[in-house]
Amino acid sequence: MQYGFTCLECLIRMELDRIREQADSEKRLACAKEFFGVLANAPEGVAPPFLVPAFDAVYDRYFGGETDPQRMLKQRAGEIMLERLSAAREAVFGEEDPLYAALQYSRIGNYIDFAAFGSQVDFGHLDELLAGARSRPIDEGEYRHFRDDLAAANSFLLITDNAGEIVLDRLVLEVLRRDYPGLDLTVCVRGGPALNDALREDAEAAGIPALARVVDNGSCIGGMELGSLSAESREALDGASVILAKGQANLETMLGCGYNVYYLFLCKCARDTEMFGVPAMTGMFLNDRRARVDDPLR
Repeated sequence: MQYGFTCLECLIRMELDRIREQADSEKRLACAKEFFGVLANAPEGVAPPFLVPAFDAVYDRYFGGETDPQRMLKQRAGEIMLERLSAAREAVFGEEDPLYAALQYSRIGNYIDFAAFGSQVDFGHLDELLAGARSRPIDEGEYRHFRDDLAAANSFLLITDNAGEIVLDRLVLEVLRRDYPGLDLTVCVRGGPALNDALREDAEAAGIPALARVVDNGSCIGGMELGSLSAESREALDGASVILAKGQANLETMLGCGYNVYYLFLCKCARDTEMFGVPAMTGMFLNDRRARVDDPLR
């Protein structure tokens, strides 16, 4: 999905908010002007997450920067979700179809997005969303395809999105380990800090290595920018019979790739709500090969 006007508007708002509280007004203005330069020189054909490292480089040049500025937020999100894991697991495995329920809970976890919501991420509200997870249906047609694909598959790749969210993704892996014991499970995280996206250490904290092989994509670009993947993650992608990609950034960077990808996410931005014709925070489950997308903002 190439960035559109709405994407650029959102990106620049996010970056200006980032420097708003900086005390040095001259640096603040100079940095803001360079942000607009990033937009002016943005290459054609790339997805919105591709531009974020360029913004980060500008910010670091003026104000310095931590290697992973959202590290503490990610750790805390993981800790909070681990506190909720036992109750979520009990709810999932208590259902007639635990895989369907696991997908519902995993999708709700996509709310934990400090890039989209910043300080508005509210774990009290997340508890309310989790309590209502079972009332948010998964597309029945795609779910049948998903089940059929799994029955014929020998390998499964989960491409993660945010830290904290990855704890609920674990439920999908637990069900697959039980119901498809012969399925080779791999989980792909980011290769370097990209907003609050999950890294290898977040996967380890969530207990993912006990369930699946963990690889990283070799990139600090949000999502799976296909031209920037490590050899290991490219091999995992090429070899996967079934792929589950979490979150908007993976959709933005992969849609139309032709792999057997099932996208699981909440619509959190104006472009997605218009593209899919749904209200904000609608849960989506769609397949790359069957998706019919009208993108008015391309």
